[in-house]
Amino acid sequence: MNTEVTSIIDNITTMIFQPIATLLFSIGFLVFMWGLVEFIANPTNSEVKDKGKKHMIYGVLGLLIMVSVWGIVDLITNTLGIDCSQVQNGKPCQ
Repeated sequence: MNTEVTSIIDNITTMIFQPIATLLFSIGFLVFMWGLVEFIANPTNSEVKDKGKKHMIYGVLGLLIMVSVWGIVDLITNTLGIDCSQVQNGKPCQ
């Protein structure tokens, strides 16, 4: 594959996709944890418990969507024959 295309994909992956994915995973996890705290901390208040359940569901759905996006990106890079498995170690895509 052309080294310029590989370099562009490498830059997009390391500078854009990974930080955004990490941020979105963190947000999904925090939403889930906030819902769990709401659910556990208010055993008698059904309105707050329901709100906590919704937050937990939204957090899990967000995490599932992010895993799906990660899988789609992996599918595309594998289809194009690009190996980006070493990007986290500071090595470029091949």
